Amino acid sequence: QEEELGVAAPGAGSAAFALETIMGFTAVFPANSTVELDATYDCVGDACKEWTTQTGIVHIGKPIPEAVWRTNHGLAPRVMATQEPLFNNTVFRYDLMNHLFVSLAEEGQLIDDTTAVQVVSTLGIKGLNYLTCDQDLDGDNIMSIAYAPGPRDGTTTGVGHLYIAWESFSGAAWRPAACSPYVPIDFADWV
Repeated sequence: QEEELGVAAPGAGSAAFALETIMGFTAVFPANSTVELDATYDCVGDACKEWTTQTGIVHIGKPIPEAVWRTNHGLAPRVMATQEPLFNNTVFRYDLMNHLFVSLAEEGQLIDDTTAVQVVSTLGIKGLNYLTCDQDLDGDNIMSIAYAPGPRDGTTTGVGHLYIAWESFSGAAWRPAACSPYVPIDFADWV
């Protein structure tokens, strides 16, 4: 069966996309996607009590013009219908990413490689405070990856590079990937 590709209202000049994939379907989200903007979740009864006091149809999408990101859940209606219910962790981190990106833009700070790794690692820290690894950690986070489309040092071909971290240890000594060292990989080395 051929895969269906759903394009979520591409913006002019979009350079990056979030892909939400299920069997036979991929939704493509550029920055500032109207589909993401319109994303909602039906909070029936107390199903959403951990992340909102609202009930009924709750608006959850907060796209911005110059960034794309996801936490654990997709926002395309067709993808959302196949996922487990939303939970506090996902919605809180999605909102946290929105806040971080908006704050950086308001401060006029460009997102360099170091800032990108800091933002990405915030998604993967597993504890009560998403901004520090100095706490009791619980959960799983096998890999954490920040991708940058372009040269790392200005002299490479510009095919892009990434920083990747893996989880460390096990049991009580376990550390999520986001609390482990990030290793740079320059794609120019592979072309």
